[in-house]
Amino acid sequence: MEIVTHNNMPEIIGRLYAKVEQVENLLSKQEVPQPQKKYLQAQPSADFLGISLATFYSKASRGQLPVMKRNGKLYCLEFDLMDYLEQGRRKTNVEIQNEAMGGRK
Repeated sequence: MEIVTHNNMPEIIGRLYAKVEQVENLLSKQEVPQPQKKYLQAQPSADFLGISLATFYSKASRGQLPVMKRNGKLYCLEFDLMDYLEQGRRKTNVEIQNEAMGGRK
C-alpha cells in the first residue's frame, strides 16, 4: 500500500477519480434484471402462505391479502405474498435495543 503524503496526494486523488469513473462506466453498462412476475392461483397461494384454502378465501374477502380477480378466479403475485409475510416479521431483541439507542451499536 502506498504511503500518502502531502506531496503525492494530488496524484493519488487523480488515480482514485479515474478508478471511480471506470467503476461507474462498468455499472452503467450492466442491465438490472427485472423480477419475473409469477402469478399464483388460490390453492398455490394458500400453499405458499401455509394456510388452508378456506382461510385464504376468508382473508382475501376481508381485504387482508393482496389479490386480483379475473374470470371468477383469484390470483396473487408471488412477491406480493412475500411482502405480506415479511410484514408480520418480528424484530429481534438486538434490533429493538439498537432502535432504542438511536441506531447506535
